[in-house]
Amino acid sequence: MMNMKAAVSSIPEKANKAHSLVLVVSFSFRYDKYHSNRTICSSTVELLNLWKSCVLSHFLIYLRYISDETQVKTLQASLNKSLSTTMHVYGHPTALISDTFIPPLYITQNLQLAQFRFRLYSFPPSTIQHFLWRLWLPPLQAVPLDTLEDLMQNAVGQVDPPRRDPNSPMPHNITLSKPHNKKKLYKKYLETQCFDQWRAHLEIVLSNPPGRVRAYVHWHLHNKYKRSMYKPAPYLTHQSSPYQLELLRIRTQHTLHIIPSHLHYAFQNPRADYQERVCPCCLASGTRILGDELHIICQCPTTKVVLDRFAVKFQRLARLLDFPSFTTFAAEETARLVLVNPPAQVLQKKLRRWIQEATPFGGEYAYALRTHITSLQSAVVDMSSDYDDAA
Repeated sequence: MMNMKAAVSSIPEKANKAHSLVLVVSFSFRYDKYHSNRTICSSTVELLNLWKSCVLSHFLIYLRYISDETQVKTLQASLNKSLSTTMHVYGHPTALISDTFIPPLYITQNLQLAQFRFRLYSFPPSTIQHFLWRLWLPPLQAVPLDTLEDLMQNAVGQVDPPRRDPNSPMPHNITLSKPHNKKKLYKKYLETQCFDQWRAHLEIVLSNPPGRVRAYVHWHLHNKYKRSMYKPAPYLTHQSSPYQLELLRIRTQHTLHIIPSHLHYAFQNPRADYQERVCPCCLASGTRILGDELHIICQCPTTKVVLDRFAVKFQRLARLLDFPSFTTFAAEETARLVLVNPPAQVLQKKLRRWIQEATPFGGEYAYALRTHITSLQSAVVDMSSDYDDAA
């Protein structure tokens, strides 16, 4: 037990060492070619997979044994910071981990604990593991409430309530599967349950006052196409798009000098409330309008010219995928399309073609929008990150 506590307490130190290693490797990996043009260096997906293999595993290795909720939140803040600095994307932490298919640690912990209990209770009675578990079970019930048994029971109650009783029958497809496939099928079932739990937590913010998290959920998650949180956002699966990083930044609210509502820290003056982050281009003409995605992409006369330049490409995309004419799209549908969120007309069987055709256009648009607005500004705002809400 003492060795386990020491191992758990060393997680942040191990993760920090792994993060330092991956920073060195990723810097070399990202700028290994085309040094003068960062947009066509090694793909965002390759860099993300490198981070997952070198760093993420250190955050997850002893996660199921942590009973302190505060420590889990501290680890989550460290993970958010590590991912942001590795990817060079300093947007909202919730948006970044959602687009890069990395569920929050408390969700992953519940999955690990539920899966662990399934393995312990489903071992054949003749195995040593089953014998030891049955031997340890009575003493565990006599110790305080933060024991592993209680953690597993609480996790199962959150992600798989029908299985709170270990003797409850499993889902039908798992019951009928072969014994060596049961663990894999149950893990997939738990991932679906965890995804529903996380999505329900995120959609609660839609009833909150306007804010950055609410805006992200509204634009990128609250639609008819419900992707799994254990898969990347569709545009990140396209390996050859040169402007994926531009698209990732605008979707995760990193580009604060492009979309005013993405402001996530104060400079010298107090940070304005979300509703008060007005469009500076329209403010110059005496009009106070919230500078959110919808306004910057579709309504602002100064920035809408970029969409007008790309109208022919998006019209061609709509015709290629048998959509209605691009000119008939409502403003919200247009904003979602240029940010490469699959419209309702995209069926699962057409998703691959959507990814191949729409991702390059969306990336080019994000790059053109950043270039256009930056050229209008006398000075580019230095981009930083706000880790106060990272946990």
